[in-house]
Formats: sequence, structure tokens, C-alpha cells
Amino acid sequence: MDSLAPTPPAGNGLSGPILIAGGDTDYSLHSLRRQALTRGFDHIALFSGAGGQPTLTWDMERDRLELDGREIRPGACFIRPDVFTFQADKKPESARRAAAWYTAIAGWLLVHPEVRILNRHFGHHNNKPYQLHVARRVGLEVPFTRITNDLGAVERWAGERALVAKPVQGGAHCRELGEWVEAAREAGGLGPLIVQNRLAQPELRLYNIGGRFIAFDMRSELLDYRATNDTRIVPRALDDVPRELCDGLAALMEILGMDFGAADFKTDPETGRLLFLEINSSPMFYGFDLNSAGAVSDAILDTLASGPVPVAARPRVPAAALAA
Repeated sequence: MDSLAPTPPAGNGLSGPILIAGGDTDYSLHSLRRQALTRGFDHIALFSGAGGQPTLTWDMERDRLELDGREIRPGACFIRPDVFTFQADKKPESARRAAAWYTAIAGWLLVHPEVRILNRHFGHHNNKPYQLHVARRVGLEVPFTRITNDLGAVERWAGERALVAKPVQGGAHCRELGEWVEAAREAGGLGPLIVQNRLAQPELRLYNIGGRFIAFDMRSELLDYRATNDTRIVPRALDDVPRELCDGLAALMEILGMDFGAADFKTDPETGRLLFLEINSSPMFYGFDLNSAGAVSDAILDTLASGPVPVAARPRVPAAALAA
């Protein structure tokens, strides 16, 4: 295992290397590490999962963190929960082990505020109805939305407009409303869903990483672009992104205590305007890196190394900088 593979020092002013931690089959983490290697960032990869388990010891009395028998003193950290090992093998122990790894590293980070991490002040407001409410409050347009399990009301609304639905707690793809109604009848009822009007292409993903905005179009014939590997990801210059989307996303993330996240927007077929769907505090970015020469990983590394971009100096990334 190459958890402690040496990399050239980057001279980035951090007090120690960047710790990149999570599952060993997380493509986004591997993309971030490749970019760290390419740019010469001093870093340590802590990957666990199906490929094996490194050894970790946190000596609380001496405040000493050891990985594979060697002390490490990270100056920054990027961590993602490992959900992929369990998705692959369906073994409960894989999920428990992944949770233990995340809890141990997250706990160490909580007691070391000097270590730079993204979303340190995030209040973990992953409640999607709350996020939609805050988005509306800061001026982002959202679709027609009802939180409900009233199938009679839903069917009445469906007579007025095309509707889709997704779980109120997240964790599943958006589906046609009729599929949910059929499933509800078979199951004897469902819990509340997020019911919204059906939106159309184009669809936009907008990252905000320490004040650096990076935009992509997702082009797919499916209702939910995540349901296929055939989605085309195309970088979009920020000059072609309505400024109110960047401003609204920045305001939303400030309220949520986030400095790293990605929001999805989709087009209202009646007005042609991009409407806010949701925000993810730990978004995947492997495919977006592939189509932008590592732009998302670059922004993560730069933010960890140098801190967030001041509001007045937020860069608008030109299309040429995103060319693969």
C-alpha cells in the first residue's frame, strides 16, 4: 500500500502535507491525488476499503497521529465518506468499517482547528426542504414544489402540469411521478416526497470551491443525468452563467456554513430560466475533472493551500482554462 508515497514539496505555506482520505475505490479522491502529484503538492493518501486497511493510531495523551506506523502531521485534509465499498459488496461490515474510518479522521479534525478543511463550519444542514427554502430566501428560483404523501392531491396537480418526485431525504434518483404513485399503491403508502414540476435541458452543475466558481452543462436524454454513464459533461464559461446564480449560490452557502459544494440547476420549459434543484456538500467530481483538465481538483487544492478567495476577488474561470 502506498499510503505514504512521497511527493515533491509544493512550497504552499501549509504547516504539513494535505491528507486525502476516504475509500480506495472513490474515483474523485484518485482524481484529486493525481492532480496533487501533477502539481507537486505534498500530500498523504489514506485509502481504505476492498483493497485493504492501513493501520491508524491516534494517541490522545501525546496527540500523536500514526498511519502505517509513522507519525503524520497534516496541515490540511480533504475527506469523503466511503460509500462505494458497501455499494459493491453489500456487506454490512463494509459500511460499519467505512463509518469507523470517517468518524476517526473527522474526530481528529474536529479537535485540530488549525488544520485546513473544507466546510469546517458547515452545520450539516443536509435537509433538502430546508435548503430549498433558504435558496428561495436568497433569491434563487426553485421549481413548483410540494412536500407531500397525499396521492389524491398529487394526482390533481398532475392534471395541471407534468410532475416528478424524489425522496425528501435524498439518496435516490428523480423519477416520473407516476412511478412513485404506482410504487405507493403497491407498498400501501409512502412517506413524504419532494414533488416538483418536470424541468428540461439544459442542465447546469455549478461548483463553488472557496469562492471559485466552475460550471458544467450536463447533457442527457434521461430525466436524472446520474442514472446513466452516457451523460455528456461540457465545461461552461462563467460568462455564460447568469450572475444571479453565482451570487445566489454564494449567499446560500454562506448561510449553510459551506465553502465547498455543487448546486444543480435545470431549465424551466415555460420561461427558459435555470431553476435551483439541490446542493451537495460532498459532491463527486471525477467526471467533471476528466472534462476540464482537473479544474475541480485544482480549486480544492488551491483552497486548502491558500484559503478561500476574498469575495471581491472571486475569479470567473474562462472557457480556455477548462479545456481538456
